[in-house]
Amino acid sequence: MKLTLEQIAKIDEALVLNGIIYEDIKLEMTDHIASEIEYEMTKNATDFEIAFKEVFKNWKEQFKLKTYGVWLGNYSGAKIFMDRFLQFTIDEYKAGFCLLVIFMIQKALNFDLMFTDDSANFTIIALKALLCIVFIITVTGRIMLKKHQFKTTFSEIFKRRFYLTIVYFFGFILGAFPILPSLENNYSDSYSIFLVIIFIFYNLNSFRLVAKHFKIKKQFEKSFAS
Repeated sequence: MKLTLEQIAKIDEALVLNGIIYEDIKLEMTDHIASEIEYEMTKNATDFEIAFKEVFKNWKEQFKLKTYGVWLGNYSGAKIFMDRFLQFTIDEYKAGFCLLVIFMIQKALNFDLMFTDDSANFTIIALKALLCIVFIITVTGRIMLKKHQFKTTFSEIFKRRFYLTIVYFFGFILGAFPILPSLENNYSDSYSIFLVIIFIFYNLNSFRLVAKHFKIKKQFEKSFAS
């Protein structure tokens, strides 16, 4: 038994009231819940309202507020959203761990790049320029998202990560995190270069969220246009 547009709209409204405001999750859950309601109505020969209440009971765990503490910046949200946020973070930690292993191997082998004063100066300038470019790209992504009311899990995760980007960037620029090679010691400090690499990786991964957000937005616009 197919649901009417009004019935599907009621599902959508109920999801919003339960804290599901992200379009990608909402669309996915609407499809699942609508299918379950149709099945319930057909199997038990019941009406929409009864099937609606019964199916939503099975989904109530996904609506509960959830937090994963400091792992995700003490943020909270609907369980289904926070679980996706956690999975994205775990994937990022795995990539960061690989970078850490490479760094540790490099330190174990005591491999350092030697620089002259000229090459050291050039490298510092190049790194600062690269950091500025990455920062500008990230800020541009934030401005693009701010212009639209369309919300997805990707835009929300990006917003929650953005403030850390600001702290990291100005930490580098103001010298809290030194950008090396060192002119005094005439070799590259792996710790600082590792921080630079992590910063760049973090921000490029953040901008990947913006790209995914607008990909979903474009798909929505196409579906409504047709």
